[in-house]
Amino acid sequence: MSGLQGPEKVLHITVDLGNEERSVTLIAHVLDEESRIQRDRELVRLAGEIAFDTLPTASRLRLWMLTTTRQSLKDCPPWLNERLGVHDDLLFAIFEEVDALERDYFRRNMGEGEGDSQRTTFSINTSALPSSP
Repeated sequence: MSGLQGPEKVLHITVDLGNEERSVTLIAHVLDEESRIQRDRELVRLAGEIAFDTLPTASRLRLWMLTTTRQSLKDCPPWLNERLGVHDDLLFAIFEEVDALERDYFRRNMGEGEGDSQRTTFSINTSALPSSP
């Protein structure tokens, strides 16, 4: 990859539906604050009457990937949206692209050979509070 990764990328997806093959080109985008809130609300809704935190780890991760991917993809057709909910390998593959977009965007990846690919755009330093006499 060269240059800065922007807040969006194009995904070309082809899915074999058994009786036909469908293709779609979609834009994935980095979630803004409102999209993140919507994703979190959807997580709670999908957990239903069970508290999200009490679901098995695998279920929480799957729901996280599902809701993040659905929020990230612009104009996802109904056939693909339905497939995401039932085809874990497809979901995981698309989530991997969405997650890579977000990691690259926030890391501000400068491209190969231009520095450490793990470079972050922030730092946090701490110190103890002064003690009272």
